[in-house]
Amino acid sequence: MNLFQPETKKEMDLFIILYVLLCIRNVYSTFTRFDCKPRYHFWKPYTGFIPEDAWIASERTGNVYVAKIIPLDENSWSHAGQITRAYDFVDWTWPRKEKLRVDRFLEILCTKPEDKKKLKWRHISDVSDMRVAESYCCLVESGMTMRKGLLHFAYIGRKFVNGQFFVGPVYLKHDWFFPNGLYTVQDRQSVVYDEEFDILHYGCTRDD
Repeated sequence: MNLFQPETKKEMDLFIILYVLLCIRNVYSTFTRFDCKPRYHFWKPYTGFIPEDAWIASERTGNVYVAKIIPLDENSWSHAGQITRAYDFVDWTWPRKEKLRVDRFLEILCTKPEDKKKLKWRHISDVSDMRVAESYCCLVESGMTMRKGLLHFAYIGRKFVNGQFFVGPVYLKHDWFFPNGLYTVQDRQSVVYDEEFDILHYGCTRDD
């Protein structure tokens, strides 16, 4: 039994128009979502100096940059963190794990001068915002890891705490090993946020 049976030609025409518009919207959203080839940014090897074209992750302090630990083999994880001109290392840790201080095998997030404003921060208020960002935004990847045959991507996030920004990876897929959210290192401790942080992107088809 059909739930909707147009009785007049006008109703049938209206039904067809609505159906076509819905299909166009779904196709456009799907195309945009998967048309997220990396653009407007690139990574440069860290050689002990912050590159001149490094992208600044903090508008307030102006001295925080995004660094990525380069995986040494297929079993290693790539991981994003913050680096400054004064502190030339990235702190890496995990809840209840020892902290590692990495000062080599790093890459720095860079942009061309004309593309600096094309990378933008999107505020994440709660878990539902993370789902929207994943579905409708082109997010800047900061790393990946393979676990139990599944590929997990990490993205770049930041959190403003006590007058400074902390940069770290954002995981959007909930897993018992790493729940979704932003992972930061503060005072040599791992601090995880699942709300009220920013995620880096280069285009969204939905603003809310």
